[in-house]
Order: sequence, then C-alpha cells, then structure tokens
Amino acid sequence: MTTRGGVYVRPVDSTKSTEPS
Repeated sequence: MTTRGGVYVRPVDSTKSTEPS
C-alpha cells in the first residue's frame, strides 16, 4: 500500500480506500 497524506490507500481498491480530498 502507498501512504498518501498519512492515509494508507490501496491502488487496487482506490474506490474503497479513504483518500484525502
């Protein structure tokens, strides 16, 4: 997983992951 803004996001589950606006 990659860390974006301190939030772990899954490139494969970008729809389920919580990405910072």
